[in-house]
Amino acid sequence: MRTEGQRRSSNFEDRGSGRGGVPIQALAGLMRLLGVKGTVIAGLVIVVAFVLMPAGLKERILGALTSGEGAPSEPGAASVCEASQANGAACDFSRVVLASTEDVWMPLFARGALPGYGSSPGPYQDPTLVVFADGVTTGGCGNATSAVGPFYCPAGACRRGD
Repeated sequence: MRTEGQRRSSNFEDRGSGRGGVPIQALAGLMRLLGVKGTVIAGLVIVVAFVLMPAGLKERILGALTSGEGAPSEPGAASVCEASQANGAACDFSRVVLASTEDVWMPLFARGALPGYGSSPGPYQDPTLVVFADGVTTGGCGNATSAVGPFYCPAGACRRGD
């Protein structure tokens, strides 16, 4: 498919890489600083605080502390599209394909040219294509790792900012 001169969709999010994690060196440095007893006491305080925090915050913290697999990506994390020339080309291609689907479906919805199947499909809602590496948090659809491949999260289920 030729992409030169084609419209690119603006309904595109690059959530970047979910890699985060706490390096082992940081944990070893904490143990050297606080000693074994101090590290155990600090660990207990952290565990109690963790038990009392909201589930959404727990999920983000656990994701950040994992090795990166399944760690939720947030906007502003390292860009997937800028990670390599091949990724950039794939992101550009995806934006062109998304724009072409928007260009096809928007007028069909506007004209009411879709079958009703018992109810009206309602107005066209712009989709958002999200690219990520390692893992992403979807809100209402939970977390997903890149191992699951492409997936769909219905508009009613997805909530941003959980």
